[in-house]
Amino acid sequence: MSSTKEQMRVWVEDWQRVGPMLERIEATELRQPEYEDRIKTFGPLLNWVSERAVPRPTSGLVEQQRWFMKALSVQENEDVEPNY
Repeated sequence: MSSTKEQMRVWVEDWQRVGPMLERIEATELRQPEYEDRIKTFGPLLNWVSERAVPRPTSGLVEQQRWFMKALSVQENEDVEPNY
């Protein structure tokens, strides 16, 4: 059992030491993306999606408000206090 505890202790120490280094590498890579490579990879995909996208007639706000009014009407008909 002590060897397992020792292995766990070593593993934790390794991650404590390596974790901050990995975080710095990740942050650096995220701040300095290879823009041209990303465009080459995702550009065609974004074009494909935008060519097939069906525009929505509204933002959905009117439909949302309709649902809220329906819910309020149901609450009023049931004489239930709103639960805000």
